Amino acid sequence: MKNILIAITLGLTLTACGGDDTPPEKEMSQKELVAAAAAGNKGAIGTLERQVAKKAKADKKKMDAPAGNGDPIAAFQKLMTSGDATDERISALADTGNPNAIYYRAIMSRYNSNLSPEDRDKHANELIEIAASGDKYKNHEISGGNHPLSAEAAFYISQDKFFKGELFDKDHEGSLKYLQQAVESGHAKAMLKLSTNYQFGFGVDKDLVAAKSWLEKSAAAGNHDAKRALKNLEK
Repeated sequence: MKNILIAITLGLTLTACGGDDTPPEKEMSQKELVAAAAAGNKGAIGTLERQVAKKAKADKKKMDAPAGNGDPIAAFQKLMTSGDATDERISALADTGNPNAIYYRAIMSRYNSNLSPEDRDKHANELIEIAASGDKYKNHEISGGNHPLSAEAAFYISQDKFFKGELFDKDHEGSLKYLQQAVESGHAKAMLKLSTNYQFGFGVDKDLVAAKSWLEKSAAAGNHDAKRALKNLEK
């Protein structure tokens, strides 16, 4: 069982990363190599481990180059995958003007029980500035969709204002304004939230046709919760 888990893990890692162009030992196909490793073949396990290590090294090199050239997303992701992404290091990167680090620092401030009113206003204003940046910055989340970072900030502000969160006071009108901004920028989660608003009449007139329409748009944009909701709706 242990060998099977190792083989599956290594095989999935290589598949997700695009595999390795180097022919495996004894001209085995990748599928045969994984099967041999699962059967306990130490040579096959070793080959898979070397392939994973080689791929990881190549990926790190690809990330280091743009990070060194000032790519804000690469610099942020390099820090977050370094194993040393402390609050202090993230804050230091944010202080250099890295928009992704600024956004992350602002939303993570909600876990700080000792957040001063001054810092609260500072982080709130940082999010407002990012939300107003249009297409200037890309979203830092690997699986966060194609929307810009401004849409991510707008969606967070909308949620914070709707529930009276840590950085903003409760403001349903303001919440809807930022939600619509996120929707217009292609934010799939925002589309799902707008669908919910229309379903229950939160800040808008209750409209089940509009609710279903935005649910479909959210699903088409890749939101898995919206896809599941649509399937349940069609049953």
